[in-house]
Amino acid sequence: MRPVYIIGGIVTDTFRITSTNAAQAFTSAQYRKNNIPAIRARISGEVNDIRYALGSATPTQGATGLGHILAADADLGPSEVILNNPQQIQSFSFLSHTNNVHGGIQVTMEFEVGTDLT
Repeated sequence: MRPVYIIGGIVTDTFRITSTNAAQAFTSAQYRKNNIPAIRARISGEVNDIRYALGSATPTQGATGLGHILAADADLGPSEVILNNPQQIQSFSFLSHTNNVHGGIQVTMEFEVGTDLT
């Protein structure tokens, strides 16, 4: 059974990013609103597995690749990762786990209660 997550802040619209063979990261426009960084990001994998890394590391593909695997399991549903601070969100990068077998992530950013998102 998958855990249930409680969202305690103000959320922005969920968005989808398709993985590629090259590592990619969130853009400032995705994790900042009115120049205020998100405090939390909920990320779920779908379709095919991706590999992700944090900090200054760049994920790499393949069975011996670098980074954590965010699995897209048809039987269990997608796996999820929650990033709990702006540094984690800004340093998150991901790519397709296997060359030319692209997946995707669904992302929802969360901001402090009281943040003006207009």
